[in-house]
Amino acid sequence: MDGGAPASIAWGQGLYNIDGFTIPYGSPKAEAARKFIRFCLDPQRQSRYVNDLACGPTNIKAYDFIDKKKAALLPTAPDHIKGLVPMNAVYWGDNQEALTERFEKWILS
Repeated sequence: MDGGAPASIAWGQGLYNIDGFTIPYGSPKAEAARKFIRFCLDPQRQSRYVNDLACGPTNIKAYDFIDKKKAALLPTAPDHIKGLVPMNAVYWGDNQEALTERFEKWILS
């Protein structure tokens, strides 16, 4: 789409997943890990990586620093994420292999 392809994204029935950071209990580098996490969660910093990666920022405040046209293409934009549902990890754990094979057959057909 950035190159002018006549395409658009339909956000209905989309899925999102939640990830997180973990600091092992008793880590001698726990403070460095906390600093790294603060660094990663900074909204201005997160707003910059969307120029190279079409993933939405995890910090919604990053949208204060993202061009509105670019924001409209990102999955975590406030207007988009409210229509997404959390990914069911149990379902995908049980079915990912079969569904991936089915999807690949469909793509190649």
